[in-house]
Amino acid sequence: MAQRGLVMSSYELVYAAGESRPFLKETLPFCGGLEKRTVLGGMTAGFIRSVLECPFEYVKVRRMTEQSWRVLDLYKGFSTLAPRSTLILTSFFVQVDCIQRNSSIMDDSKLGQFLASGTAALISYWLVWPFEVLRNVTQAGVAGSGNTTVERARFIYGRFGVLGFYRGILAGSQSVFLRNGTSMIVMLAFQRHLTDKGFREETEF
Repeated sequence: MAQRGLVMSSYELVYAAGESRPFLKETLPFCGGLEKRTVLGGMTAGFIRSVLECPFEYVKVRRMTEQSWRVLDLYKGFSTLAPRSTLILTSFFVQVDCIQRNSSIMDDSKLGQFLASGTAALISYWLVWPFEVLRNVTQAGVAGSGNTTVERARFIYGRFGVLGFYRGILAGSQSVFLRNGTSMIVMLAFQRHLTDKGFREETEF
């Protein structure tokens, strides 16, 4: 929980920093009003999540497959985990930003905030699930899967076809709503704190 709160808060720090940097508040062309700071904040949060999460994910996968683990290998699989986490969080925050700007579902409603956050997270996870499969194969050290990401992708496709990149997606999706809904509550609390301290403009939350 603390890890997710830290990741969410890192996004908010970057977003709040954009208040005093006009170029970060500029909108991206053909993106319906999406600001640069939203994307940058999502990418920053994704990188921080990758750094924090990789050792725990590595140990989890090794223990689940009844294999030993080494301290020197704690960041094994980082090359696939980093783009996965960055894409998840960037996509997530872009969707939440779009919901905030185009609807009132998150206005003064914790249930609306929870549902919007859960839906955005679920869509984001589905988009990047192939990276999740590749990360698991890498960290588990599956025999015959190869030594590079491309080789592992070919291994998965050869054994399971396209659907192989989405193995386990239903089970993995079950807890997304709860985890990310709770994380949203932490982020909103941090927003209110920054607003009270004068570091952020008043928000609708």
